[in-house]
Amino acid sequence: MFSDEDLKKLQALLCQWENPEDKTNQTRDEKENKKSGNASISLTPSQLLVIAGLVSGVLNVESLFITRDQAVQIVLVGSLRRPTPMEKTMEQIGKLPFNQVVKHLLK
Repeated sequence: MFSDEDLKKLQALLCQWENPEDKTNQTRDEKENKKSGNASISLTPSQLLVIAGLVSGVLNVESLFITRDQAVQIVLVGSLRRPTPMEKTMEQIGKLPFNQVVKHLLK
């Protein structure tokens, strides 16, 4: 599902992440752990999967809604299905100008 490179990116991202609420109630050991890069992060498995999906490019933000009450809704779209060789070829062809595609078809 995710490549080793994607998981390493996720791990590096999570090590840099800091929760502002935790700064006020940190013990001395927790502060030392953060300095050394051994910070503990309390994220749920679903939150970790969303982060991994965004970092690896599996999930993309489709829309962002902000209501009058300042509630934020983010719609993410993605697929776990890997593209077939034909789909990859069609994607490459889709990026070409129409006249080039027709020239190659007529050869």
